[in-house]
Amino acid sequence: MPLGRHTKDILRLYLLVGLSMAMLALSFYLLGMRPLVDYLRETHRQSIDYALADGARLLDSIIEKHHELALQTASRSAIRERQAAWLRGEVEREALLAFSIPKLADALRANAEMLGIARLDPEGRTLFGVGEAIPADWIAACDPLHLSQSRGPLIERAGESLRLVYCVPIEDRRFGRVGVDVLMMSDVAIQSFVDGQSQDFTTFAVARDEHELLWWPKPRERSCPRLPFERYLAHGLTDLRLIINSRPLPGRLWLYSIVDAEHFFAPVEHHALVLIGLTLGATLMVFMLTLLSLRPVIATLLEEERLRVLAQRDGLTGLYNHAHMQDLLDDELERARRYGHVLAVVLFDIDWFKRINDRYGHPVGDQVLREIATRARDLLRENDRLARYGGEEFLVILPETDPQGAAAFAERLRHSIETIPFTTEAGALRLTISAGVTVIEGGEAARRDKGTLIAAADRALYASKGAGRNRVSVGELDVS
Repeated sequence: MPLGRHTKDILRLYLLVGLSMAMLALSFYLLGMRPLVDYLRETHRQSIDYALADGARLLDSIIEKHHELALQTASRSAIRERQAAWLRGEVEREALLAFSIPKLADALRANAEMLGIARLDPEGRTLFGVGEAIPADWIAACDPLHLSQSRGPLIERAGESLRLVYCVPIEDRRFGRVGVDVLMMSDVAIQSFVDGQSQDFTTFAVARDEHELLWWPKPRERSCPRLPFERYLAHGLTDLRLIINSRPLPGRLWLYSIVDAEHFFAPVEHHALVLIGLTLGATLMVFMLTLLSLRPVIATLLEEERLRVLAQRDGLTGLYNHAHMQDLLDDELERARRYGHVLAVVLFDIDWFKRINDRYGHPVGDQVLREIATRARDLLRENDRLARYGGEEFLVILPETDPQGAAAFAERLRHSIETIPFTTEAGALRLTISAGVTVIEGGEAARRDKGTLIAAADRALYASKGAGRNRVSVGELDVS
């Protein structure tokens, strides 16, 4: 029995709704949920970078503390002066040792991380030592005869543990070089840092020269496997289960974070699956009732928004266009009048821009304009406004900015344009801009209009050009 016309229409409608639901579900996943999940994963992954950056700062502070202890020990003026006197022959060696050893021993007792100190003469020979003896080859590694500034940490092995060695020249203002201090520090603080920072499937480790593993956390639950990381250091072989990031530290050291990716991202994946299921279920329930009626309305609103944006923006640079900037300037002038605020305007253009178009062609000129727009936009505050005012002319509105601040902004922009070459299809180009700045202060806004303000900025711009270009001029408002 053939189907009736209305039955066929109903079946076609069901088919259309079914296909629409399937397309919506797929589009929602690909264009909405999947990017959201990727964003959540990336945000979660960024926590690794933040933790690594914080860890690097903490570890750097530990090393810096050691360095400061070394500098403080070497800078003790009484010992330095007595050693200079010994070098001049004014003090016997025994007297120097009797005076210096107790004082350096006090410094050693005052700092638990400091294990030993060796004091050398200007020729690199050991005068005396306190605390644990420092091996001669460690001292030689400091190269005391050629040591021009403090050095360290040098990392040396002592049995099952490590030592940090710092080398500090001792200078007397009148005598010159009087000796060298070689200080040996414990690695307890660094090992404690590595143990404390490693948690929840994230392991921190310290290596030298990006290939020699020095510090690894003590065995614990949820620790990342050590063997794959050692293979990574030795041969650059990355286990896909691990996320490995690094940061450089003083003394040829590197801080690493090693993350078990599967366990680290498991909470995100679980919540993402739950969210996808709930959202798709809700979508299936409401889609048939809302899509056909709302889609035309949504489409109309989106089109209106797109047209509104197109009407306000310059198609090449994405900045506000001339017409919309006029409206923005009216609004800012009204605000300045109402509240008595200061308002600044910067007008700038590219020096010899016509030569660029003539020599390299308009596509290169367009690249320059877009890059100029990007650099200027990067310097703006939240409430500042930037427009392409003409061909190669740009206008910046700086609310609540005094003449010094406006000139400083224009100078930063000019310096950025001048010092950083522009990368174009014609190669690297060096450009400059000329800028004019003018400011309406306080109640003066009530007596001025935007034409007066722009005209003053334009005069200042031409003053910059007349003075040789590549400069910023601050113009006065017309007193008439």
